Parts: sequence; C-alpha cells; structure tokens
Amino acid sequence: MRQTIVVFDFETTHLDPESDLCDPVEIGAIAINSKTLKVIPGSEFYLVVKPDNIDKPDYYETHQNTIDWHVGLHKDNTVENLMEKWQGGTPEKQAWSMFHDYVNQYNYAKKYWSAPVAGGANIANFDLKIYNRLNKKYNKKPCFQKRDFIDTMQCCFYWFAFSKDPPKSYSMDELRPYF
Repeated sequence: MRQTIVVFDFETTHLDPESDLCDPVEIGAIAINSKTLKVIPGSEFYLVVKPDNIDKPDYYETHQNTIDWHVGLHKDNTVENLMEKWQGGTPEKQAWSMFHDYVNQYNYAKKYWSAPVAGGANIANFDLKIYNRLNKKYNKKPCFQKRDFIDTMQCCFYWFAFSKDPPKSYSMDELRPYF
C-alpha cells in the first residue's frame, strides 16, 4: 500500500449519520505515511463548521440532546458559548470544499488507485456515511479509496472476538490504556 492514510473525525449535531439533522460542527484530520505509520509533518487539519440551519429559530430545540452532550464534554462550556462557536465557524459548503481539497492533496498520482485510505474510529458506520452524503450534497467526487478504509472499531471487533480479556469497550479512552 503506497497510499497515505488520512485519519479523520466529525463531531456532529445528531447520532444518525444519514439524517439531515446530522450536521458536522467540527472536522479534524491528520495524514499518516502508510509505510512508516508516522504522522506526516504539517498535515493537521481542523475546522469548526457552521451548520447550514443554525440560524433557524428552532435549531436548539431540534438538536437539544446533542448540543447538551457537547456542552457536557467541557466543564467550562455553556449552550451559549457552544452556539456562538458554531455560529462563528466556516460555512458548511466552504468547509466541505476545504476538507475535500485537504484529502486530495494526499493523492500522489491524482488517480483513483492512489487516493488516500480513510482511517478512524467507527468511520464505516458513521463518518463515511456523512462523507458520502456531503459529497452528494455538494457534487464532489470521492477523494478517498472506495474499497479500502481502516476502522479501529471493526479492527477491534475482529482482534478481540475470541479474547479472554477484551477491553470494556472499543472507545479510544478504553483502548489507549489497554494497549
């Protein structure tokens, strides 16, 4: 495998990646050399994304559970601060174009077979579904390999399928100390 691995994660406003209520509000990514498994220097990508419908009067009510969950992640956060952060983010269409360009820069031959491999935790059932939905929404061609991806949740499922001492869960908070 010569492709770069681009590990990415979306923070969103809903738990159903196929729902129109599931807006990305943060995109984080980093590129990894697939031969050395080392982070490519300077490859960090991070954006706060302004959801398309955040200006609607009922936005908080329709997203309250997830907004409250995000607020609960940080002790010093409030609903007002979080909404202000998202309001000040990069508009979704522009953010998606920037993320698309970021991933495409790691396609060394600019061909399908040289496209980066997607990597992350639970990307098969969550992040890649959002990625595909937003590509369709903004008429973007896929920039990741369609066939290949690395999902730590799936890897852990197979790794620990018959283990006598598996971790309590496959969350990063459980896997880091386990390994």
